[in-house]
Amino acid sequence: MKVLPIAKLTAKEVLKEKLFIGVVIVSAIFCVLSYYLSNISAGNNVKIAMDFILSFQFFITAVFAIFMVSGSFHKDLNDKVIYLLYSKPITKVEYLTGKVAGFFSVLTLLSFILFLINTSAILIINKISNLYVPHIILTGRTFIFSLLLTFMGLLLISVVTLFSVSFSSSTLAMLVSFLVFIIGLELSPVKELVTASKLISEVNKIIVKVVTTYFQTFLFLM
Repeated sequence: MKVLPIAKLTAKEVLKEKLFIGVVIVSAIFCVLSYYLSNISAGNNVKIAMDFILSFQFFITAVFAIFMVSGSFHKDLNDKVIYLLYSKPITKVEYLTGKVAGFFSVLTLLSFILFLINTSAILIINKISNLYVPHIILTGRTFIFSLLLTFMGLLLISVVTLFSVSFSSSTLAMLVSFLVFIIGLELSPVKELVTASKLISEVNKIIVKVVTTYFQTFLFLM
């Protein structure tokens, strides 16, 4: 099977890059900063620190997926690795499938590492915080959160792969991917705001529902 060697090669190349190590280090540093930021905020500092940490995990996972995919394809093109692969008995579908599988394996590893770092940080912050009523930390939910982020990353990898093979510029592929990601985040709030408003006609509500559903399906199919 030709997909597996390409996936292994892709995973090794990404793990050697500074981006992967940098994301892990930055996430660990942010966990420490979250503790100090939560102490100067009003309210339950454990909950605030948890919100900071999990929000940053969501953001850094999306950024890592976009930069990882676009950077890898751009490197293959610049180093002319793609021409070497195409000289072998490898089809385009096998090449893209192997790349996506390699990206997803690295993202899964990153999600697991971030889960360990963030969960440990949250438990430590909860331990050292002087709360009158101790905050209950459900590690199972943080694991589910990390698992859902992994599947979100898979969708992002698919979208960025599509744009990376469509555009010759990696910068353009990254920008379009970020725009699609931001649009996808804003679809549900806009839909809920429109459908809940009494000032908007039923016809416009139906149009918004149809458009948002179509666009969400389009993003999923990409």
